[in-house]
Amino acid sequence: MMKLFVLFCVAVACQAKNLDDPLDAIYGNYKLIQTWPKIKGEVVNCSPVAVSRSGANTEHCKCGRSSANPELFAVEARSKKFVLLADVVHNVDELKLALNDKCSCTGESHDHNVVYRINDNYIMHYETAISKAFLMGKTVPTADEVKSLVAGLDLDENDSSLVCQ
Repeated sequence: MMKLFVLFCVAVACQAKNLDDPLDAIYGNYKLIQTWPKIKGEVVNCSPVAVSRSGANTEHCKCGRSSANPELFAVEARSKKFVLLADVVHNVDELKLALNDKCSCTGESHDHNVVYRINDNYIMHYETAISKAFLMGKTVPTADEVKSLVAGLDLDENDSSLVCQ
């Protein structure tokens, strides 16, 4: 009976650990809201982007900063599926450090990306190799909300494309 009780407690503890995973707030279905710099050409209005667990082990992925949090995400956008290496940050100070960092995975080729979790509904995705940024939302914000979401992120409002309103 004691063994069954211990097994039950371990199972509950494992479930609780999974519930507390901060990455769970990043996973979900988004719409592309705004891009930096401006997009040349046509963009699908409110283009859908799905972000989920990749299932890949990140033990072989490292960044230059000791505080970095590299993750591999499964992403589906524009009918394409790919794995994205991203340094996940939760505040502007971490973001500034991460944008100047380098991350890699041994034996694999991935561009360095940064995902800044603004809140439960919005993330910023930075593709550092090509100097692009993308605001994505689980809900569509108003123009004033967009300004508030990106305030303090050192992005040129005049050099952006609002692609979902």
